[in-house]
Amino acid sequence: MDISKNQKKQIIELVEKCKSKQGEYLPSHHGSGSWATTYSTEFINSAAELYLIFQSLDIGDPLYLLSEKFRAAGIRSCRGSEFTIDRVEYLYTAHLRHRLSVLEKQIKTKAVKNKVSCPYCERKVVDLTQHISQSHPEKWDAYYAKNNVNLMGKIRCKSCGCFLKTLDGHKEKCPRTLENSN
Repeated sequence: MDISKNQKKQIIELVEKCKSKQGEYLPSHHGSGSWATTYSTEFINSAAELYLIFQSLDIGDPLYLLSEKFRAAGIRSCRGSEFTIDRVEYLYTAHLRHRLSVLEKQIKTKAVKNKVSCPYCERKVVDLTQHISQSHPEKWDAYYAKNNVNLMGKIRCKSCGCFLKTLDGHKEKCPRTLENSN
């Protein structure tokens, strides 16, 4: 899978953030003589975001890719060791797994809350293009032309407004065609 320029830039920025926040971090509730060092919150957050990017790219094991990036950038563990795959697996088990579950919940919540108002009926919708196509078919042509809509290779059913890869077999199942035939 190809990595977009934006993703490459994001990976570079996150690796730099991890590099700047690497090293020993002593939680404030531990005394100055404590041996209980850990990773800074910024380091964990950045490493978690890197993990999610690597996971979404599906180009290999995200933990292996994290180890590879950390070693290439000279990033060390909280106790100064090289970031071998074993250390990255520990980082994942002890810190990233929990942070990733929090991030995934935030992403799901954000996706639900990213609703926009329809300019025709003021309803809050997640996918404005799909909504206009299906709920306001008479306004579709104007909306399509004005907003340079990219259907990404799909075809729009003129009857029901669905976006499909092919119209083959759809006519028999199309909700509006079925309504009109009864």
